Amino acid sequence: MVGSTFRAAARDEDLLDPVRGFELWRSTADRLQAWYDGGKEGPRPFGRILPRHMELSGALKARWVPPLCRLAIDPDGRMLRLQREGEL
Repeated sequence: MVGSTFRAAARDEDLLDPVRGFELWRSTADRLQAWYDGGKEGPRPFGRILPRHMELSGALKARWVPPLCRLAIDPDGRMLRLQREGEL
């Protein structure tokens, strides 16, 4: 499915590599967005993906970011269960 988004522009190796695959995905979306922003002049770039830019509201950040950071950032390397129990 992902390969069909890029047609022949992508090799399998590019799609399997996370960094190159993401860059290909982003550049495809950027090209299509630029075509729309430019008044749809010229041939339409291949693809159906467009970039999404979402900003979280202050209230949403205040409520969700701290718990997510506690889960994602583990400064002492302990498992979550051990952190809750206060054990090493």
